[in-house]
Amino acid sequence: MEPRLLCEPMGGEHEANRPVGLGAIIAGYEGKKNEDKARVDAAQLDLFGRAVKGFCCRAVGLEESEMRRVIRDEIEKIEDPEELERVMNGAALFVSEARRALKQPSAE
Repeated sequence: MEPRLLCEPMGGEHEANRPVGLGAIIAGYEGKKNEDKARVDAAQLDLFGRAVKGFCCRAVGLEESEMRRVIRDEIEKIEDPEELERVMNGAALFVSEARRALKQPSAE
């Protein structure tokens, strides 16, 4: 494929004799890889949703001390301060949404 791309001119009449540059080839490959990005993002979001649901459903069955131990064990594995900050922000968002849900009357 690469030899064919390198010998074929691209663009309008002003570029009729100029072959594709390596930058254009790389950009084309990267663009092709990004075509599936929306599907990958949706799959990641679904995976995240299932993980959150799994955590919520299982965590409530633990004693508070056990939940605390599990959380501490996971937090100790995080070495990057930015990642720890994202975990804190996610936890705060989780609490905020749970409070909002408690304040809203049931739709039933």
